[in-house]
Amino acid sequence: MMNYEHPFDTVSLTSMDTTNSFDTSSTRASMPTQAPKPASCRPVAEFLFHLTRMLTDETNLPLIEWDAGRIVVHDPPRLETEVLAKYFRHSKYSSFQRQLNYFGFRKISGKSKMSPCSYVNDVATPDLSCLLTIRRKTATKGIKEQGSSSNKKKATKRSK
Repeated sequence: MMNYEHPFDTVSLTSMDTTNSFDTSSTRASMPTQAPKPASCRPVAEFLFHLTRMLTDETNLPLIEWDAGRIVVHDPPRLETEVLAKYFRHSKYSSFQRQLNYFGFRKISGKSKMSPCSYVNDVATPDLSCLLTIRRKTATKGIKEQGSSSNKKKATKRSK
Protein backbone atom coordinates (compact mmCIF):
# COMPACT_ATOMS: atom_id res chain seq x y z
CA MET A 1 0.00 0.00 0.00
CA MET A 2 1.46 3.34 -1.10
CA ASN A 3 0.45 6.62 0.55
CA TYR A 4 0.73 10.06 -0.95
CA GLU A 5 1.27 12.60 1.81
CA HIS A 6 0.10 16.14 1.31
CA PRO A 7 0.36 18.83 4.00
CA PHE A 8 -3.41 18.89 4.33
CA ASP A 9 -4.48 15.30 3.92
CA THR A 10 -3.35 11.77 3.14
CA VAL A 11 -4.82 9.83 0.22
CA SER A 12 -4.29 6.13 -0.18
CA LEU A 13 -3.45 5.30 -3.79
CA THR A 14 -4.83 1.79 -3.40
CA SER A 15 -8.32 3.22 -3.00
CA MET A 16 -8.17 4.66 -6.53
CA ASP A 17 -9.01 2.68 -9.65
CA THR A 18 -5.72 2.26 -11.53
CA THR A 19 -6.92 0.17 -14.48
CA ASN A 20 -5.89 1.15 -17.99
CA SER A 21 -9.42 1.25 -19.38
CA PHE A 22 -10.57 4.26 -21.33
CA ASP A 23 -13.83 4.48 -19.40
CA THR A 24 -13.19 7.31 -16.95
CA SER A 25 -16.61 7.18 -15.28
CA SER A 26 -15.62 4.30 -12.99
CA THR A 27 -12.32 6.01 -12.12
CA ARG A 28 -14.03 9.24 -11.17
CA ALA A 29 -16.60 7.42 -9.09
CA SER A 30 -13.96 5.56 -7.11
CA MET A 31 -11.77 8.61 -6.42
CA PRO A 32 -12.06 9.89 -2.86
CA THR A 33 -13.90 13.17 -2.48
CA GLN A 34 -12.19 15.88 -0.50
CA ALA A 35 -14.06 17.65 2.25
CA PRO A 36 -13.47 21.37 2.71
CA LYS A 37 -10.28 22.00 4.61
CA PRO A 38 -10.75 23.14 8.21
CA ALA A 39 -9.46 26.63 9.10
CA SER A 40 -6.50 25.11 10.93
CA CYS A 41 -5.27 23.49 7.69
CA ARG A 42 -5.65 26.44 5.31
CA PRO A 43 -2.52 28.31 4.31
CA VAL A 44 -2.12 31.62 6.11
CA ALA A 45 -2.17 34.77 4.01
CA GLU A 46 1.29 36.28 3.71
CA PHE A 47 0.09 39.70 4.89
CA LEU A 48 -1.47 38.25 8.06
CA PHE A 49 1.62 36.19 8.81
CA HIS A 50 3.89 39.25 8.59
CA LEU A 51 1.37 41.42 10.45
CA THR A 52 1.43 38.91 13.32
CA ARG A 53 5.25 38.90 13.31
CA MET A 54 5.27 42.70 13.40
CA LEU A 55 2.77 42.86 16.27
CA THR A 56 4.70 40.31 18.36
CA ASP A 57 8.01 42.19 18.00
CA GLU A 58 8.35 44.21 21.21
CA THR A 59 10.60 46.79 19.56
CA ASN A 60 7.54 47.93 17.57
CA LEU A 61 5.34 48.63 20.63
CA PRO A 62 5.89 52.42 20.59
CA LEU A 63 4.60 52.46 17.00
CA ILE A 64 2.00 49.67 16.68
CA GLU A 65 0.45 47.10 19.02
CA TRP A 66 -2.29 44.50 19.42
CA ASP A 67 -4.64 45.54 22.20
CA ALA A 68 -7.65 43.38 23.13
CA GLY A 69 -8.63 42.46 19.59
CA ARG A 70 -7.67 45.67 17.83
CA ILE A 71 -4.61 47.06 16.09
CA VAL A 72 -3.49 50.37 17.56
CA VAL A 73 -1.16 52.48 15.41
CA HIS A 74 0.53 55.05 17.65
CA ASP A 75 2.84 56.70 15.11
CA PRO A 76 1.99 56.11 11.42
CA PRO A 77 4.84 58.25 9.97
CA ARG A 78 7.50 56.35 11.94
CA LEU A 79 5.77 53.03 11.24
CA GLU A 80 6.06 53.83 7.53
CA THR A 81 9.72 54.86 7.64
CA GLU A 82 11.10 52.43 10.23
CA VAL A 83 9.02 49.25 10.33
CA LEU A 84 6.89 48.38 7.28
CA ALA A 85 9.80 47.61 4.94
CA LYS A 86 11.14 45.05 7.46
CA TYR A 87 7.97 42.94 7.17
CA PHE A 88 6.39 43.73 3.79
CA ARG A 89 7.48 44.30 0.19
CA HIS A 90 6.53 47.95 0.51
CA SER A 91 6.99 50.75 2.99
CA LYS A 92 3.87 52.78 2.22
CA TYR A 93 1.39 53.30 5.02
CA SER A 94 -1.47 53.60 2.49
CA SER A 95 -0.63 50.10 1.14
CA PHE A 96 -0.65 48.77 4.70
CA GLN A 97 -4.09 50.34 5.26
CA ARG A 98 -5.38 48.85 1.99
CA GLN A 99 -4.28 45.37 3.07
CA LEU A 100 -6.00 45.81 6.42
CA ASN A 101 -9.18 46.78 4.56
CA TYR A 102 -8.91 43.71 2.28
CA PHE A 103 -8.96 41.54 5.39
CA GLY A 104 -12.01 43.24 6.89
CA PHE A 105 -10.39 45.70 9.29
CA ARG A 106 -12.19 49.01 9.83
CA LYS A 107 -10.63 52.22 11.07
CA ILE A 108 -12.45 53.26 14.23
CA SER A 109 -10.45 56.26 15.39
CA GLY A 110 -8.07 58.81 13.97
CA LYS A 111 -9.25 61.62 11.74
CA SER A 112 -6.49 62.27 9.24
CA LYS A 113 -4.59 59.79 7.09
CA MET A 114 -1.36 59.82 9.15
CA SER A 115 -2.78 60.39 12.64
CA PRO A 116 -2.74 57.75 15.41
CA CYS A 117 -5.63 55.34 14.89
CA SER A 118 -7.15 51.95 15.68
CA TYR A 119 -8.45 49.14 13.46
CA VAL A 120 -10.96 46.44 14.38
CA ASN A 121 -12.16 43.27 12.68
CA ASP A 122 -15.47 41.55 13.49
CA VAL A 123 -13.84 38.11 13.85
CA ALA A 124 -10.84 39.27 15.90
CA THR A 125 -10.51 38.11 19.50
CA PRO A 126 -8.10 39.30 22.22
CA ASP A 127 -5.79 36.42 21.23
CA LEU A 128 -3.31 37.62 18.60
CA SER A 129 -3.24 34.21 16.89
CA CYS A 130 -6.81 34.85 15.66
CA LEU A 131 -5.24 37.00 12.93
CA LEU A 132 -3.96 33.85 11.27
CA THR A 133 -7.52 32.57 10.68
CA ILE A 134 -8.98 35.70 9.07
CA ARG A 135 -10.06 35.29 5.45
CA ARG A 136 -9.67 37.94 2.77
CA LYS A 137 -12.87 39.76 1.82
CA THR A 138 -14.48 38.73 -1.46
CA ALA A 139 -16.47 40.94 -3.80
CA THR A 140 -20.10 41.13 -2.78
CA LYS A 141 -23.02 40.78 -5.12
CA GLY A 142 -24.04 44.40 -4.56
CA ILE A 143 -20.72 45.70 -5.87
CA LYS A 144 -20.98 43.60 -9.04
CA GLU A 145 -24.55 44.78 -9.62
CA GLN A 146 -23.50 48.42 -9.22
CA GLY A 147 -20.78 47.92 -11.81
CA SER A 148 -23.18 46.34 -14.30
CA SER A 149 -25.81 49.07 -13.79
CA SER A 150 -23.23 51.80 -14.43
CA ASN A 151 -22.26 49.99 -17.64
CA LYS A 152 -25.93 49.98 -18.67
CA LYS A 153 -26.11 53.75 -18.08
CA LYS A 154 -23.04 54.27 -20.27
CA ALA A 155 -24.53 52.06 -22.97
CA THR A 156 -27.81 54.03 -22.97
CA LYS A 157 -25.91 57.34 -23.20
CA ARG A 158 -23.99 56.04 -26.21
CA SER A 159 -27.15 54.91 -27.98
CA LYS A 160 -28.76 58.39 -27.72
